Amino acid sequence: MKKNENENARRCVIFLTMSPRGILQLEATQMAVALRIAVQKANLGADSYLATLNVNADSPAGRLARSVYDDDHILCGENMARLTEKIKCLFGRYDVVLLEFAGSIHTLRHLILLKRKYGERFRIVASIWSYRHGTWLQWACSLIYAFLYLRYVDRVVFGCPYAARNFTMADLLFRKGKACVMPLAGTSCDDGDDASVWKILDARGLADVLKDNGVFKVVYMAQLRPIKNHIWLTKALIPVMIENPSLHVIYCGGEGGVRFNQIISLARAAKLEDRFHLPGRMPYETVPTILRQANCSIVPSASETYGFTYIEPMMFGAPVLGTRVGVGEYAIQDYYNGLSFSLSSVEDFRQKIRFLVKNRELAAEMGRNARKFATETFSMPCVAEMRVAMYKDILG
Repeated sequence: MKKNENENARRCVIFLTMSPRGILQLEATQMAVALRIAVQKANLGADSYLATLNVNADSPAGRLARSVYDDDHILCGENMARLTEKIKCLFGRYDVVLLEFAGSIHTLRHLILLKRKYGERFRIVASIWSYRHGTWLQWACSLIYAFLYLRYVDRVVFGCPYAARNFTMADLLFRKGKACVMPLAGTSCDDGDDASVWKILDARGLADVLKDNGVFKVVYMAQLRPIKNHIWLTKALIPVMIENPSLHVIYCGGEGGVRFNQIISLARAAKLEDRFHLPGRMPYETVPTILRQANCSIVPSASETYGFTYIEPMMFGAPVLGTRVGVGEYAIQDYYNGLSFSLSSVEDFRQKIRFLVKNRELAAEMGRNARKFATETFSMPCVAEMRVAMYKDILG
């Protein structure tokens, strides 16, 4: 796998992944691996590289990257400026360099310098992850992105039609042939269910509730931000939890505008504190185990540019009860792989969570359907093959 099959290739593909914490994350590495395999299978006639700020070599992500990529095909630097210099060196070896990234304007401004220097020899694919969606800044931020994309980027990838509709000047990007709708970096259905994972879950206070088959476990994986509606969800769930003593709720996400004590106070007032679990942001390797043990995943988002909180639970067999925003607009197929609801009707939401709790076998069947649907549509190999087809088009 690690052997370079295109030693005489005159072009290369780079998957650039950034993390706010400056480390290589496991899910990003899994996507980079899927892309490398897809590039080789497609006979694209190109080398493939992984670029990141920090390979953190001893982590699961670092070990996975090195199991597939040679050391000289992993570009890393302590900051984006240093990483850009390493990318620049590739132009001495290849006629054309294609790079896909999902990052901020800070990242793009470094890439623009290379675009100005190398012109058509440097092709850029930008995946849309965020543009202050759901806030008053959405229009202004997406306008700035659109201007830069029109001038410097070869293709813009929207993860779903919803994201494109809410992006300023998206219509112009499509008319210019610079935009497409395609699932984003995919997600993994790897097991990851080993002793080390359960040790982490036990330390976070989740092991006992996850192993208890007598309780109905609702999971929500999202940072505690106002737009994610944790407070709305907590208030909506409390009456149903009082009616159903088996119902437990797990919020996996760090504080971000919404504080843990706000949720704890609401739970304590209803004497439900022991049934709301707030373990904080969980390491990615624990996600498969948490979602496989869940009976249902809830997504009450007001806005999404994509929404892995919909796709990840489906990949691991959990039905999704969610709003129709982002990818949830079409991914949720009512009574097949989940249920949809509107934030404007709390009673509609309550009726649907009651339905799932009362019909656990049907909920489990929805989960199986969700896994089948997500695997066939959003798995990393599928998304990687879509990407490589796009790369072929861009590279001519």
